[in-house]
Amino acid sequence: MNSLNGVHLNKINSCSDLGVKFDSVLSFADHIDGIVFKAKQTANQILRCFVSKDKWVLTKAFAVLVRPLLEYCSSVWSSCTVTGINKLESVQRMFTRRLPDMMSLSYDARPQLLGLRRLELRRIHCDLITCFKVTHELGPHLTQCG
Repeated sequence: MNSLNGVHLNKINSCSDLGVKFDSVLSFADHIDGIVFKAKQTANQILRCFVSKDKWVLTKAFAVLVRPLLEYCSSVWSSCTVTGINKLESVQRMFTRRLPDMMSLSYDARPQLLGLRRLELRRIHCDLITCFKVTHELGPHLTQCG
């Protein structure tokens, strides 16, 4: 039993803080599963509900509505496991494959044609920006990446 100043502390296996789910070993697997599920739902809604089937309009909607779900606080939870990276990338892979005239292209070609970067590269870029800001003590908005 753990206590702090005589107050009993219960052991918990996971908790959520500011929308990020932490577990007792900081694996973030549950967090990644949750955001991938929500992002796939949103991506599917874009493909089903938008009247326009223009791939540029749909890609812009993806960038505005889905990517923020997959990138929020990524400097905290960013996955370095192949499984986590593939789960996150599967959202963009699925979305771009379902766009008009894109199914026959490889995944490497689709984002390039649409002006998108792989999500893994975006997270690495954000991590580097955050690291730079922390080491140079720049501003209060340490985790804002674009």
